Amino acid sequence: MDGRGGTRWRVALGAAAASLVLVAGCGGTGTGREGVRADSLAFDGAFLDGVTVAPTPAGDEPQTRYVRVQLVHSRTGFGAAPVEVTADSSGLAGVADMRWPRSCRITGAKAVCTTPRSHEGVRRFAEIDIGVRPLPGVPSGTTGQIVLGLTGPDGRTQTVTTPVRLADIAALALVVAAPPPIAPAPGNGLPDLAPIVVNRGRRAASGVIFTVTTSARLSVARKYSNCQYSPGVADCRLAQTLEPGAAYRFTSSLSLRSAPDAYAEQLALRIAPGDANVTQRPGDPGHGPELRLEKIPTGQRPPAGGGNGDDGLWDASLLFDSAADFAVSAPPVSVRKGGTVQATVSIVNHGPASVEAPYFEDSPAVVDVAVPAGTAVVEPAPPGCLPRDGTRRIYRCSARTGEDIEYPRTNAAFDANTHQDFTFTLRATTSFARTAGRIALLTTGPDRVPMPFDHHPADNTADLVVSGAA
Repeated sequence: MDGRGGTRWRVALGAAAASLVLVAGCGGTGTGREGVRADSLAFDGAFLDGVTVAPTPAGDEPQTRYVRVQLVHSRTGFGAAPVEVTADSSGLAGVADMRWPRSCRITGAKAVCTTPRSHEGVRRFAEIDIGVRPLPGVPSGTTGQIVLGLTGPDGRTQTVTTPVRLADIAALALVVAAPPPIAPAPGNGLPDLAPIVVNRGRRAASGVIFTVTTSARLSVARKYSNCQYSPGVADCRLAQTLEPGAAYRFTSSLSLRSAPDAYAEQLALRIAPGDANVTQRPGDPGHGPELRLEKIPTGQRPPAGGGNGDDGLWDASLLFDSAADFAVSAPPVSVRKGGTVQATVSIVNHGPASVEAPYFEDSPAVVDVAVPAGTAVVEPAPPGCLPRDGTRRIYRCSARTGEDIEYPRTNAAFDANTHQDFTFTLRATTSFARTAGRIALLTTGPDRVPMPFDHHPADNTADLVVSGAA
């Protein structure tokens, strides 16, 4: 997050809270998840929330509100070519100007924005930030629209429209100090965070919704009676009024603790006006005092634009001083000519850390399996495995991730002291005494899946050995 105010259009397969869902496949054959062909580009269940922007009074300088578009393709372990997204802002004529990123080619009110290619093992494309600047003097209540389009390899274009509305809003922002630069030891408490809330809108906020979301190995240490607690989420409702232009701090600090197997964890803080359409999560109520805000005197206010939560969301990655040893293995098998045998390839995390994928729905580990000479894979391949090309001599397998994915809690972790198996059915097409295929974690080359936590690379490769039976 870069600190610019904006509405996030998050794109993620399987993410219940996603605003826009897109399947962007890469070239090749095969079928992606949800029955979507891997060589297709399609909006899938697309839904865009309306964007509300504060109007600009006559004579004032317009404030830019950024709309963030993010795309995720459907093939774990495979890269994807650059994707072009079209944007048509003609529906905002006379309402707002646009600020396009450098990756966009602009013709009048239309733009074609290109994302860089997605590297293998990373399913998230780079974000596209589109700026909306309400024109001075346009009254509150004025509406317009932006239309996004995506053209697939088959030439079919799908579009999705989001309304834009000008209205006086209570624009709450978070100002939070950066996390400590030194990696803490897992299993300990973390330095307290002291977030500051600023109402940068033009009307008062009647009540406050404050949410703390953590990845699986972080938890909230101190609980309050006006908060509901569910796994990974603390949802707090503060019955206080925040004046426009005023800054507030919490009367109690935010305390967190980490699990012994923590490595790369995610923390997100959200603040929203009490009248925002945010449903409170079910959970267990906290005990003790209420979480409260107090107004900061004008002379002690933080500088304008501080922190990275101008749109009410602040997030950070916390890297702990730990490691994880990923290894691959395959027990030897035997088969006679014309027969079939099941061969199991395993990815093991020997710990001590559990490792989550770098982005939601990516895979934390990817392995290439070379089919032993003299054998062929009997389709279908194991779940999570796809052939790298038409010869079907190398398969790429991705450690499976969770289906119920919500940023930043992903369930896409490879837990310490667990393994994931991929069982292939091999048919012996010729006679042989012994044959072998190489299996290797994707840790080399320009498209490698980074594994800085693995300090023991010797077990990142192994042989899949098949002996000929009499």
